[in-house]
Amino acid sequence: MNSRRTFFKMLAGALGAGMLLLSGKRATAKNLGIKLEKVPALQKVGGSAKLKLEGQEILFIRDSDTSVRALSALCTHQECPVTYDSKKGKIECSCHGSFFDLNGNATKGPAKKPLRAYPATLKDGSIVVTVD
Repeated sequence: MNSRRTFFKMLAGALGAGMLLLSGKRATAKNLGIKLEKVPALQKVGGSAKLKLEGQEILFIRDSDTSVRALSALCTHQECPVTYDSKKGKIECSCHGSFFDLNGNATKGPAKKPLRAYPATLKDGSIVVTVD
């Protein structure tokens, strides 16, 4: 009986700690707005731009009239800068030749891990991106 009670106390404590960690992470996330007029390259489909937001290098790619992608601008292999090639429709690391798709997935190595993706939307002439 005592071991069962102890188990449930420990379980409740672990769940409570997990909830605090999750709620703390959400509290640090920020929605930032970027006016399209300030970034001419993102005003047209196929355009891309690198911006530093909250200390993070982010590659923005305008992939349609109604959407934009936001991915880490650093390769997951050795943190070299990546660029978007609109003709190929791929993201490339010039240091070691890794390629990524528009979702950030590595399609050619040496990088194996995907680029970090940031939630981003187009709304009222602005990009709204969530960073932490």
